[in-house]
Order: sequence, then structure tokens, then C-alpha cells
Amino acid sequence: RGGAVWQLVGLITRRSQVQILPPLPTHSVRLNGPRKRAFLFVGYGAANSATQLGARIPDRQPTAGTCWVKQWMAPPCTATRGIEYDAVVSVSGPIASLPGGDLSFALGYEHRKESSDFTPGRFYYGSGTGPSSERGSYGRSVPIDPVRGDFHTDEIFFELNADLVSPENEIPFVHSLTLQSAGRYIWNSNAGSDPTYTLQLRYAPVADVAIRTAYTRAVRAPSITESFNPTSSAFGFATDVCDKTLRNQGPNAAARAANCAAAGVPEDFNSLSNQRSFPVYSFGNPDLSNEKSDSYTVGAVFTPTFIRGFSATIDYIDITLKRAISQFSYSMVVESCYDAANYPNNPFCDLVERDAEPGSNQYQLSNVGSTYFNSAEERYKGIVAALDYSVPTDLLGAGSTTSLSVDYQYLLSRTSQVTAGSNPNQLDDSVGYSSQKGVAALGYTNGGFYGQLQFNYIGSAKIDPNVSKDFFSVSKVDAFSYFNLSLSYRVNDFLTVRGSVDNLFDAKAPYPYPASGGTSVYFPGILGTYFRLGAAVNF
Repeated sequence: RGGAVWQLVGLITRRSQVQILPPLPTHSVRLNGPRKRAFLFVGYGAANSATQLGARIPDRQPTAGTCWVKQWMAPPCTATRGIEYDAVVSVSGPIASLPGGDLSFALGYEHRKESSDFTPGRFYYGSGTGPSSERGSYGRSVPIDPVRGDFHTDEIFFELNADLVSPENEIPFVHSLTLQSAGRYIWNSNAGSDPTYTLQLRYAPVADVAIRTAYTRAVRAPSITESFNPTSSAFGFATDVCDKTLRNQGPNAAARAANCAAAGVPEDFNSLSNQRSFPVYSFGNPDLSNEKSDSYTVGAVFTPTFIRGFSATIDYIDITLKRAISQFSYSMVVESCYDAANYPNNPFCDLVERDAEPGSNQYQLSNVGSTYFNSAEERYKGIVAALDYSVPTDLLGAGSTTSLSVDYQYLLSRTSQVTAGSNPNQLDDSVGYSSQKGVAALGYTNGGFYGQLQFNYIGSAKIDPNVSKDFFSVSKVDAFSYFNLSLSYRVNDFLTVRGSVDNLFDAKAPYPYPASGGTSVYFPGILGTYFRLGAAVNF
């Protein structure tokens, strides 16, 4: 058994991305001839390198070989630059012998620093100075602000793995027993310090069956964008929960109605904020804290020695996410303000303004802000199962293999609590969080040929489980299923051709998918049958 191993690793990574984003045409004009579409930029030059494109930032004039416009305007490009420094020192190796193998450890220290700089370019920055709400815009673009920020972390970590019992020990009903643990303590310059750790146990009474369980505490620090995104203004829409049709709905209808009344909104108020746009704004939140999650899992693995190529797993998962970092939509900000138990003393109500002037617009939303927040709690409970089976099928072709895989999820509970003390919103059994989801795939491989037929299933769902059953004329979306087909053939070592058909039998999205907000969930049914053909060339 070997001794300790020391490692010292250093890494410097630079990222640079430039996007050429042509603006939309503005209007038709006559330029000494037929009517043409006019743009606020002239065209592009031949870009020689990413470095040249990356130089196209405000306060620099266009040069040959870059995307270019008239001299009084900077190019329609955006540039993102980032740099990451990472240094790790660690020592690892076995420290003792156990009946089943080694007791191994790892101990180390890591320092990491990241910075990012986004520049919109003069075109997308707009005209004038000051915040985006005070600058003019070119074409149909809204003014975009630059984003800059950085952070660094210092981390110490350890791992401890113990092979307690192995098959060689020949202990009855203890085929193997393994214990694994790991931990890390993180100091983040922006979000503070937190520990993260995990403990995993795997016990196999016989070779065919193993039981596994784990507990994990994980943390995530806010990103540069989440912390430092500048304020940007626009026009948008929002659902106003103080509308007469919504004020007596929600996870706590009584609290919502009372809070709307406290705001002075009359009971017969008819909101227009989801029909006509009004001023909105968004910004980053430098006061974000690390989000923390605690997850528990227990499950079993079945790998029967008498069925070659077969394996199955089933696990119960319970995850609690505290201080979850989420970007709230304008509708979510309004809802979180009036559904809170501590109205109006919560950060959401500070972002909601109403028109106070008497008249037809009185009480209408006049300005709503959105940023990243630390939600009180997100909760998930579910059962997931998977099955994989692969078997030689010489009857279907010499050397061929047929495979079957099945993935299934049964969602027991999914809730979201925005502020402490408020009633959690039920998400399970809603669109996107159906109680049952599954994917099954049948594959066939023979030499350079591979084909797969995939079946996708999304269970039925309610439009909104937080409102009364008779609130919607159609309160439920039916289950949705569809097939995908993919084929590929490796012609030789250099060429592979591929083809696929999504939604093979043109299954239709369940009614009423647009009203239910399920455009992304049921997109294959909205798009219909979709064909793709491609090739890959290796040199």
C-alpha cells in the first residue's frame, strides 16, 4: 500500500467572448432607388481575430477589420471578459489498513479568484450618460449597462474513505460495507463563510443487492451577475394579486386580502397591469447570502448476477434549500409582497409602487422592480427510479446489441416559501411539476450503426394548485406523451452522419397549454414533428 501523495496545482483561465448582434431594421427609406430597409448600422468588416473584436468597447473608435458603423457610432457588438485564478495544495493517501481495504484520506487548501467584465458597446449602451432609464437608445434596443465584479474564496477540505468490509472477507450477509465522508469550509469575500460536508454509507448484504444512504450539506455563493448586475429600466407586465379576481386566492387568501386592503386597494379593483405595459426595472443584489441545502437520500441498487447487463435503482430524496437565490419576475415580486406575513415590512414591498393620483389609473401598478433574492425555503420530496438492460442480439445481426433504459420520477412534494412565516406555495402537481414523469429508450447498435426510439411521458397537472378548484373554467392539463427517433452511422473514422425526428407521431400539446404557462414544458407538442440531419467530420 502506497504512502502519502503531495500535489500542488495552479490554474489561470481567461475567457473572452464577443457577440455580433445586428439590430432590427427600423423603417423603410428610399436611398436613390428602390425602397430598402434601413438599419442604424452600416455593416461588418472582415474580423481578423477575437482580439480585434474584443477591442470594440466604448470610448474607442471603429477600426478596419472589425464590425463597424459610421464613425459617430460604436459597433453593434458586446464583449465579455473573465479571468479565474485557482491554486490548490493537497496531500492524500492511506493512513491505516482495515479488513476490507484501506482507510484513506485527503487534506488540502484552495484559493480561487474570479472576475468578469461585460461591455455592451456604444450601440447597445445608448446615447447620453447616467443610468439606463435616462439614456437614449438606438434602433429598437433598450440601453444596456456594463457589468463588472469579482470575488475570491479560501477553502480547506478533507476526505475520508473507509473500506470496512470487502467480498474477500467472506462475512455472511455482509458482502461489502463502505463509508465515505468529505467536508469543506469556504470563506467567500462577498457572501461570507459556510461549511459543506457529506456522509455516505453503502451496504451490500449479497452481491446482487446494495443499500445506500447519504446526507449532504451543500452551499452555493451568488455569482457576479446576481450580485453586481446594474440597474436597467424597461416596460413590462405583471399580474396584480390585488385584482378583484385574485385577492381571495393564493396559499393564504385571508392574508392576501387583508394586505391589499391595507394598501388601500378597493375590493372591486380591476387591474390592467397584465394587459398594458408600465415602467419596470431590474438590478443585482450585493447583499445576497450563500444558499444552503440539506439533502437526505436512501435507496437500493439491484445488479443481479443471474441477469447479465441488467441494473436497477430506486431512491427516496428529500432536499431542503434555505436562502435559495432566485430572480423573481415582476409578477412574483408583487405576489410576494402581498402574500407575506410581515406586510409591508419585507424587501418586496419596497419594489412595488402604485399610482396614487385620483382618476382612472388610481391603484394601478406604476413601477415594479426585480432583483435576486434569498427565498426562505425551497422543498423537494420525491422517488426516482432507473432501469438499464443491455443484451447481445445476434439474431438481429452479428455483433449487435439491444438496450433498454427507463427513468421515472414520482414527485411527492415541491413547495416554495418566499418569506419566513408565510404559507408556502404548492408547486407539485402544477404545470412543469407533474406528479409523474418518465423517459424510456430502446436502442440498437450494430457496428457503426446506432438507433434509438425514445418515449417521453409527462403526467397531468393543475393550472394552479394554489387557487380554488372553480377559479379556472379548465383547471387541469391532461397527460402528454410523445416519441423521438434518432439514427447515426459511422461511415469511417472520419465521417459520421446523423438524423433525428422529434415528436415522431406529431402529438399535440394538451389543452389549454398557452393559458397554463406550459409553453416550454409542452414545446415538442407545440412545434410538432421536427426533422434534423447532420454530419460530423473528424480530422
